[in-house]
Amino acid sequence: MVPAFALYSAGMELRLVLPDAVAQTLGPEPEREALEALLAELIFQGRISTDDAGAALGLTTAQSIAWYSNRGHDYVDYPPDELTKEIDSLRRATSRQRGHG
Repeated sequence: MVPAFALYSAGMELRLVLPDAVAQTLGPEPEREALEALLAELIFQGRISTDDAGAALGLTTAQSIAWYSNRGHDYVDYPPDELTKEIDSLRRATSRQRGHG
């Protein structure tokens, strides 16, 4: 993989001081691990997209989805109108089950 610091031609440099015990858990590429952890958290919070995080890591869309999923997160990419339809469908199904139970 490409080192995280090599992915940008320009950008913000951030200095992060970690206790040795924490730094040792990050493995052979601590900068990359820290960047990945930050990007995954930003996706989880809805502040960036999986595609944006993948671009920062030099990944394709498919690789980005796999990377995020492999970190233990569910990947759902519903447009708002599709999500609304799914929720309505689940509500109808739940109502029918209650009516027959």
